[in-house]
Amino acid sequence: MSYIIHKADGTAITIPDNVLDTSFYAGSVPPGVGVGNILVGRNTVDYGAAIAQNIVQMTENFAKSTPPTDSIALQGQLWFNKTSSSTGELYVRTIDASTGGLANWSKILTESTGGDLSVSGDLNVGGSITAGTPIAATSGGTGFGSYTIGDILYASSSTTLSKLPVGSVGQVLTVSGGLPAWSNAAASGVLSFNTRTGAVTLTSGDVTTALGYTPVNKAGDTMTGSLILNADPVTALGAATKQYVDNAITANPTVPVGTVIFVPATTAPTGFLKLNGALISRTTYANLWTFAQASGNVAASEGVWLSGQFSPGDGSTTFRIPDARGYFIRSWADNSPSYDVGRAIGSIQYDAFQGHWHNSYTQGYGAGAGGGYAGIQSGSQTVALPQIVKEPVTDGVNGAPRTSTETRPINIPFLACIKY
Repeated sequence: MSYIIHKADGTAITIPDNVLDTSFYAGSVPPGVGVGNILVGRNTVDYGAAIAQNIVQMTENFAKSTPPTDSIALQGQLWFNKTSSSTGELYVRTIDASTGGLANWSKILTESTGGDLSVSGDLNVGGSITAGTPIAATSGGTGFGSYTIGDILYASSSTTLSKLPVGSVGQVLTVSGGLPAWSNAAASGVLSFNTRTGAVTLTSGDVTTALGYTPVNKAGDTMTGSLILNADPVTALGAATKQYVDNAITANPTVPVGTVIFVPATTAPTGFLKLNGALISRTTYANLWTFAQASGNVAASEGVWLSGQFSPGDGSTTFRIPDARGYFIRSWADNSPSYDVGRAIGSIQYDAFQGHWHNSYTQGYGAGAGGGYAGIQSGSQTVALPQIVKEPVTDGVNGAPRTSTETRPINIPFLACIKY
């Protein structure tokens, strides 16, 4: 008499008498080949061998160190991967394929003896996870199971998070021993703050306790340390940084670049160079080089440079400044029609006398000794006179005349310098 086996999906398999039924599997599977369980009918010959085969295959497929053969290919099949005599992993066949081995199986997460869940790959959770105890900070948690509104979390050590409860009204957050802490504001401190002008009105006390440092907070206090401003001034009374002032002075110097001064010293003052014809850097003295290029007084080349000019130097990195040593300075005529006509700016003009004549006296001729003048004609002839114009001598009033290799006025030498 046949019997019925009911399956979990609601269907049933009827097993007739005297057969080894293989209709549960795809295709026709001969009995005894070890590729699956055989459904044994009543009164079947050699049914004992079939049942024994089933037991062996179930044992082999469920607990061994290699996956069951893919020739069975039963999706949903369970396999316990025995990794040692005391450990193992549970797998389920998810892919019904005749090849692929371990790739056809998925590991089922299991709970170890200690209660911890061991995951070697990614853990994707669609819902929520409830932990029996708070997850420690070293494991990606915080170590806390609950919070109060306003709590602040901070690292109290390299492996521990701590909670700082919300402070009270009027308290300020400070740092104590390297950790955050709430502190009571000073009993007397900020009284009011003008949001339009930024002015802070303070009482007679201070806010040192609240701030943790001593600010300038009332009349008579002295500031220590640096005052840092975050913007340049935009009004006449706005505060300015040193850098702002330095930049302003550089951009708008009190003495314009290129100005020549004379100082009673042997060294040039700060911001000036000796006007000594030196070859200098176009980069270091960029402002002076800019002035030189706009001056209209740069020699065509280093080879034709004159002492009163700038020169182009090496043509790329240097230039030469004028050399005023030993010269008197004369105002440039600038195309004047009356004086110093035709002079170029920076040109040299050597010493000279205005054109003139000298009086000359004769000896014992004409109107008497000492009378008459050189070049006097006698009748129709010019009388030749002895050469008597000689070295200068005192006139008896102004002292002995001074002579030298040059014609010059009385003078004092000062050092000529140029602003760079």
